[in-house]
Amino acid sequence: MSKHGSTKDRILKLISEGTDNLSVISVALGLAPSTVSKHLKDLEDAGVIEQKNSHVRKWKYYRLANTSGLAISDIRVRMASRANMAVAIAVGLGVLALIGYLYAYGVLGSTYVPVSITDPPQVPFGTEALYINYSSLSVHTGGAGNGTWIPMNSSGRLDLMSLINESQVIGGASMRVNSRIDAVRFNISSASIEVNNLTYPVSTASRQITAFVSGNSTVKANYGVMLDFSPVVTTIYTDNSTLFLMLPSAKAVVAEGQGERMTRTQYQGMIERQVRSPLKPSQAALLFRANPTIKVSGVLLSSSQNRTSLSVTLDNNGSRSITVRGVLLLPNQSPGMRQQRSEEIQPEIISVKGANMYFMLGHLDALGLIAYPNGTLGMPSPDTVSRSGSGIGYELQPAGEATLSYNGTLSLAGGRLNLTLPGNSVYTVLVVTNAGVASISGVSTT
Repeated sequence: MSKHGSTKDRILKLISEGTDNLSVISVALGLAPSTVSKHLKDLEDAGVIEQKNSHVRKWKYYRLANTSGLAISDIRVRMASRANMAVAIAVGLGVLALIGYLYAYGVLGSTYVPVSITDPPQVPFGTEALYINYSSLSVHTGGAGNGTWIPMNSSGRLDLMSLINESQVIGGASMRVNSRIDAVRFNISSASIEVNNLTYPVSTASRQITAFVSGNSTVKANYGVMLDFSPVVTTIYTDNSTLFLMLPSAKAVVAEGQGERMTRTQYQGMIERQVRSPLKPSQAALLFRANPTIKVSGVLLSSSQNRTSLSVTLDNNGSRSITVRGVLLLPNQSPGMRQQRSEEIQPEIISVKGANMYFMLGHLDALGLIAYPNGTLGMPSPDTVSRSGSGIGYELQPAGEATLSYNGTLSLAGGRLNLTLPGNSVYTVLVVTNAGVASISGVSTT
């Protein structure tokens, strides 16, 4: 038994024999009153002793509390039991406080995960707005094969041209902290484009858009999914109208939020009001590093007697297959792509509604080619629009290599407008895939 335990036993024995005053107990034990006072307080806190009529006396007098018939050893057990209970309560409260802290700071429990969209698309010259109507937004957790799609029951309308260096929350869901998000998807029900104050419908090569998450995909408090949706819109010229085809391209990252942690209600308010927020440098850096695993390893470009030959060699260094939607040819310098009319072309072809959007000072500002499942590239046509959602795109397998090629006349408006590529011109080639855009610069015609 410890010294402190022996002292309390002696105090209890004295009180049981009628010695009930602090001063008398101190003299009997040969201890300082301050020492005895501490022991008496411990015994009183433990409910073993109590004061007798202390409110009318100058001095404190004690007696045993509810211990009639108990031996000193039994009282000692009661004291030990109460002390252990106090320790257990203190430990329990500490554990609860720790759990509360972990929940509050997102180490345990659930958190609301918003999905935001950013980045403007690649559009024809003169475009003022590009609208999409989206629905069926959901995120995928748990990995391929055994994962789950979590619906967000979100739909709305977006102007993609308004998202330059900004992001907009379009949905969200409550998820367990430390869950892993590996993909996000949504449907495009319709799209339209405004060019030179005129509105045109836009066909889409694929209506269901799936973006795979690059890098760290673990959900933490105040984290969300940032979706970089950067489609390319190409133009199709016919005899009497201009058509538009969207080639979707998307990638995603799990990134820290815009600032302080917000509630589900606050995020829902942002969605309803279509609030846009500046893109944080850390978010932009993550998106920049989330480049597609496809690499443009070589390009051959030549033009002779109104015939153009283009071959683009691609390598897929990733573990997922990549769908190549198309190839965009951008002049780096004048003279660009010259237009040549056949003998039977009518002058008004160039001035039909919307048909001047790529033409600047007599030169074509960009040229889009569609990728097909057999590995060929082709000029977009009205038939391409009718095949939207199927028959467009080349599937490049993981660790695979492929060369997509075009060989023929670059014709617009049903063959009534032909294009030639001047010699010694330099171009940038953009390869549009479902997972982002790859590029190579400094491509010269031969």
